[in-house]
Amino acid sequence: MFCFPKDPSVSHDFTTDTSDPTPFRGDNHGTECAGVVAMSKNTLCGIGVAFDSKIGGIKINIEESMDVFEARALGYQQSSVDVYSNSWGPKDNGYTVEGPGRLVSKTLQSGAEKGRDGKGNVFVWAAGNGGDKFDSCAADGYVNSIYTIAVGSADQDGRQAYYDEDCSAKMAVTFSHNSRPTGPQVYTTTLDGRCTSGFTGTSASAPLLSGVIALALQANPDLTWRDVQYLIVYTSNIDILTVDDLATNGAGLKFSHHFGFGAIDAEALVTRARHWTSVPQQLNFTIPATQFECMISNGSTCELEFQFTSELGANISSLEHVLVSLSLSIVPTANDSLWNLTDYYEAEKDGEAGDWLQSPHPRRGDVEIELTSPAGTRSILLPNRDYDFVNTEGYDNWPFMSVHFWGEDPTGTWTLRTTFRASSGSVFITNVTLTGFGIAEGVSGNSNRGLCQNCLRGCGDVCDVCSELRLNYSLACVSTCPNATIEYNGYCIAGSVIYPETPTGNSADGTTTVILVSVAAVVVVTLFVVVLVVLVVVLVTRKRRKDRFSTTTTATNVYWSLPDIDDNDDETVQI
Repeated sequence: MFCFPKDPSVSHDFTTDTSDPTPFRGDNHGTECAGVVAMSKNTLCGIGVAFDSKIGGIKINIEESMDVFEARALGYQQSSVDVYSNSWGPKDNGYTVEGPGRLVSKTLQSGAEKGRDGKGNVFVWAAGNGGDKFDSCAADGYVNSIYTIAVGSADQDGRQAYYDEDCSAKMAVTFSHNSRPTGPQVYTTTLDGRCTSGFTGTSASAPLLSGVIALALQANPDLTWRDVQYLIVYTSNIDILTVDDLATNGAGLKFSHHFGFGAIDAEALVTRARHWTSVPQQLNFTIPATQFECMISNGSTCELEFQFTSELGANISSLEHVLVSLSLSIVPTANDSLWNLTDYYEAEKDGEAGDWLQSPHPRRGDVEIELTSPAGTRSILLPNRDYDFVNTEGYDNWPFMSVHFWGEDPTGTWTLRTTFRASSGSVFITNVTLTGFGIAEGVSGNSNRGLCQNCLRGCGDVCDVCSELRLNYSLACVSTCPNATIEYNGYCIAGSVIYPETPTGNSADGTTTVILVSVAAVVVVTLFVVVLVVLVVVLVTRKRRKDRFSTTTTATNVYWSLPDIDDNDDETVQI
């Protein structure tokens, strides 16, 4: 039997109006997600990224999962919850366009601005598993919110998982896929008390990142929701990934449409979090395209320029998120067939290229939108979606968000370019606005003074990764361990150390490994080590619509809290 403390105060079943969100038998998805984070430190199946956790849960009815129910779930106990980890969303079929309703949008904003005693709730979101259907998280409105952190998936060799979706809103990736035929996926647990080595998808990435964020908040409870996003931007490691679209923005930050700013580096993120100074107040500006309308057809392109000057009054010199909102409709010709979401479209691959569906009719998936900053950084806001054959619906005031301009100065000319590759029909674009969020002064990674001797990788005075050893109690880099410390797993640990144990109990393959964090509860392993060796467990149910490598159909949200390391209040996280 797996052990974990429960927290009824942050649990609720909205289908029965009780505090018991126990999932239905066989509904393993939520348990698998929670397991990546919260399994207790024992010998049964492994150890969670944020172990010794208190667990809670929220359950709603999948058939009634509408705006009001989602808002109640995401807003439940916002003052007590630190991180909401969401492994759900719109369908990953390549042609669905869906986002949060008005109430959910307000709930996300309220949580970020008022939750956690004003420091803000952190909302982590799985980027989606429709990559093999040419889907893009640009069509997922939950991911495109500035208040959420979209995380994708990489395999054991640092390549993009075959199901992972591209979009400009994705911030980073974690390991959650093993592409080798005989290799395990992410180890976690199931409802029947067994270990499984088959959990995969971005559903696994979201709780892994949530666990790392929980440790960062444990190390520095004063971090705001925006601080957490800055930490991801400045500590993620893109150099260990296989990137075919690597670019560097005007602020010197490397990024990719596949991987965001790179792989989550747990050690670097938590290390820098301990010494992080909160970023200044967020500012914003909006530039409307006054009376702008554009009709494009037959492979043509429409360009729109936005001019940002100091007269706008925003005083922003360093960007965070950039958001383009627009309405777009497909205008078929008289001879074109109409296709909506309930139709099934059968077509052949496009001959020689073999990478998109050839359609004789105009469709929404033939539209591509890209934004270029004054610094020349190019971000694809909407790639072609080759399975999106719909032409009776477009995008209605849709927010396309990009993190690729992070740190850039917005001053100058922005260019929005829309291309329609269909051979018939047209696209009509209107209601275009560009909104930027940022700060008056740039942040270059903040400072960890005095920690940078013997440093392998860092930023200024910040040492994210030591070249040899690290003191677990001060995080300083050293070449040898001092007296009264024990060298273990790259750390010098004061006092006794717990070595890996062979788990007992029911394991899917009988060979699982437990690796330990330092006794100060600061994570000591980086991305690809964490997931390959960490096993976890909890009892929860899942949420709705998005089949992120799960066949279950009920609701899921999970909370947990962490033990203190600095005599601060417990941190609480929700899945």
